[in-house]
Amino acid sequence: FNKLINTDKQAIVQIQNKLRQFSQKLRNNSDFKNVWLQLIDKNGVSKLRTWTDKKGDSLLHARQDIKQLINHPQPLSSISTGKFSISFKSIVPVYNENKELQGFVESITHFNSIEKKLDKIKYSSLVVVDKRYKNQLTKAVTKLFINDYYIANFQPSSIALSLVTNKGIK
Repeated sequence: FNKLINTDKQAIVQIQNKLRQFSQKLRNNSDFKNVWLQLIDKNGVSKLRTWTDKKGDSLLHARQDIKQLINHPQPLSSISTGKFSISFKSIVPVYNENKELQGFVESITHFNSIEKKLDKIKYSSLVVVDKRYKNQLTKAVTKLFINDYYIANFQPSSIALSLVTNKGIK
């Protein structure tokens, strides 16, 4: 983290490239095909994301979990609904050699890898986000909603869609 805060742009690009390579290795060697990493400093500012060059923005206004972790650092795993979709997130605190909190490393993945694995063993599934989150999903990846419930599957089963449309999604 000190390198990210106190280093030149070239060093930051090298760190980002290494993390992108690590993210790619995770994709290649696990069931999870979409894995992203984010480095967040101790003030809740995103210092680096593997999926975009955007950095330097505070996450505190949009992420209650980050606020809580700053006050009480600990590993955290959650299911989170954001602007784009629903995802699994795991966050771990990072400390320096003096045991001072430096920030957090966050890994993020979507449900589609699990959905595909279930599909291979002949289980049809729909990943559904409660309608309370509809307004939050401003950039919904699949753009598929049934009665304001978000369907996160990239290629949902037509049978499952028909069933929830006819019988009700609740």
